[in-house]
Amino acid sequence: MYLASFTQPPPPIFIVKNVPKKHNEMSCLQNDVSDVIFTRIMTCDIPKQAWDKLKEEFQGLHKTRQQQMINVR
Repeated sequence: MYLASFTQPPPPIFIVKNVPKKHNEMSCLQNDVSDVIFTRIMTCDIPKQAWDKLKEEFQGLHKTRQQQMINVR
């Protein structure tokens, strides 16, 4: 058997490994919101901060939600 001319192909160039999950989640959040909302969360460092800010903005604080429930009754 003559295998001297066989060489392994080079690994693919575009494999992204060891990307921190935090950066991937932040980029997903930032890409999926409109420009107006993006300006509100662009200063957040971690996805949890951005998510909490969005949640507070659109659902209100716990106290606000309680007051809304009282007003509905």
